[in-house]
Amino acid sequence: MFSSPYLRKRIDESDCIISIGVKLTDTITGGFTQGFMKEQVIEIHPYTVKIIDRKYGPVVMSQGDQPELLAKLGERFGKQNS
Repeated sequence: MFSSPYLRKRIDESDCIISIGVKLTDTITGGFTQGFMKEQVIEIHPYTVKIIDRKYGPVVMSQGDQPELLAKLGERFGKQNS
């Protein structure tokens, strides 16, 4: 249930966290507070995108768009800091 200290440090110290389809609730986090601030997070949900306290939508992403988005993110950020 707990993340490794290394992983938690990497997440908490990230400049930007792209959260795809995740709602950080007590159930997901095990009741623990995250070490990152909401200003670091871009939340992508099925029909909205949330940046800090602003929600943008409707944002419609077809099922075929998701693999392409993830591939592009991987190409752009996957090899950095590995």
